Amino acid sequence: MSCKLLVCDVCAFDWTSCDRPCSRSFEIPSGTRLHDVDPSGRYALVSQRFLRRDTDDLRSIDMHDGRVLAPDVEVPHVFMAGLPPRLSSTGEMFLFEPPGLLRRTSRSIAKRTLDLEMPTPAHDPRFSDEGDRFSYITARHEVAVLHASKPTTHRPLGTKRITRACIDGRHDLLASAARGAIAVHRMVGGVIEERCVIATTGEIDSLALRFPWLAAIVRGGAEDGLLLWNIGSAPSLRMHFAQNVHEVALSRDGRYLAASLHKSVLVRDLEAGSMRTLDGHDGNVSFLRFVGGKDELVSADTKGRIVIWARAEDGYVRDVMDLPVR
Repeated sequence: MSCKLLVCDVCAFDWTSCDRPCSRSFEIPSGTRLHDVDPSGRYALVSQRFLRRDTDDLRSIDMHDGRVLAPDVEVPHVFMAGLPPRLSSTGEMFLFEPPGLLRRTSRSIAKRTLDLEMPTPAHDPRFSDEGDRFSYITARHEVAVLHASKPTTHRPLGTKRITRACIDGRHDLLASAARGAIAVHRMVGGVIEERCVIATTGEIDSLALRFPWLAAIVRGGAEDGLLLWNIGSAPSLRMHFAQNVHEVALSRDGRYLAASLHKSVLVRDLEAGSMRTLDGHDGNVSFLRFVGGKDELVSADTKGRIVIWARAEDGYVRDVMDLPVR
């Protein structure tokens, strides 16, 4: 889809000079995998496999102009299962290497690397939307949180096997999920205080938190589908979307919910109650994230297309401008 509008010479040279919100897309080369987009929305982290070498090359794509930057670092042929590399908003890459060492690599020329001894990781590494907290689920079913270079571990659901966890850094909240329960805790001085626990009957496949909203994709059980609760006081279910949703995300200001439906993205305005569908993918949408100060929405599909949906006063812009990757 394209906007069909005339483009002036200035905008043709630099689309960021235009004061009209415009969504844009890139198509990364065949054989390239998208791993992450940093919380600021500036860089996408991708890797490309070289058949005659036992390594991947990790590279960043500048999302402003489509430039592919020099390799960040050579990494082992296989990442630790369930632990893909992640980008911070300051440009650091966090990568787990066997047997579980957390490596922080700077984007500077010196490629400074800092190795941290952390609890043995299992899966679900992620940064908070603010980019100030890094979390993952440990092999002992705890949630490990790294904040200001200080690691802490929490067991928010007792002995239950935690499947997903996420952090709302603005409100110091931690959401964690296991089969049968989702818990929200407040993080205070290295400890957690329970705010609420919600009972479920299925497996939690995805989790998003932005106070006062909590969203989850549940597989199986009575709640199968996408669920949204308001947890401002006592948790109350506000939406049950009983379709095969794959990814879910909440905007930083808590106004919008985004969910992936195969090759399209459904966006719900939580204030107005309206919905719109964003089409622009050829493959199934496998990545969703709200990024940056303008709360743009990034979606990526299995065929290599990355779309950055611009936010306007009346919602997210459907018109998409294709940009080359250089």
